[in-house]
Amino acid sequence: MAFRIDASQVLKQLPEAKLRVMYAAEKYGQAAAAKLEAKAKTDAPWTDRTGLARQTMAGVCDWAGESLRVGIAGNMNYSVYLEFCNEGRFAVLWPTLNAMSAEIIQGMAGLIK
Repeated sequence: MAFRIDASQVLKQLPEAKLRVMYAAEKYGQAAAAKLEAKAKTDAPWTDRTGLARQTMAGVCDWAGESLRVGIAGNMNYSVYLEFCNEGRFAVLWPTLNAMSAEIIQGMAGLIK
């Protein structure tokens, strides 16, 4: 007993399915970047002088080839000093990313299921 399987329809729909998954992943990444930004702005341990360091923090979501990158950036020229000087007392970007990375990865895994 033999039977034939015509996979042409499946093969035709693969590129469309890939685009759908990429679109959903990007939307999730944008939401995750916004959550990172909000948490970092709320949890910043320093006292604002001008408020620019807090205001210019930004969640980032972009594609690097076929990899989706989600993160947070400090956009002042002194942001690096807040993160790495004074024994890390004013660091907020890296601790926020570490605190939320498991949640973001679990959400992305749930998206793929």
